[in-house]
Amino acid sequence: MRSTIQKIWDGDAGLAFTYWGIGVVGNVVFSVLSLSQNDAFLILIGFAAIVFWVFISVSVWRAATKYGGPKGWANTAKVMVVLGVFGFLVGLMNG
Repeated sequence: MRSTIQKIWDGDAGLAFTYWGIGVVGNVVFSVLSLSQNDAFLILIGFAAIVFWVFISVSVWRAATKYGGPKGWANTAKVMVVLGVFGFLVGLMNG
């Protein structure tokens, strides 16, 4: 039996749940945690956020590919993943 994390990674947890339930909520959690003033904690959160970002980007892409509803939702989710990758790379270049 596959774990819930494996189902999400494989894109089998549904697009809405993966995008909104895991992706958006997870990003809000990391945003709140990044308000900390503790440098060591911020480094740890930064690494965890990168791992989460890769996980959720792949998961949303896969869920969108498997989505059986209107293709506009699937395409929008994929566009958001691409914009997220672009934003991440711009952020890295700007330090």
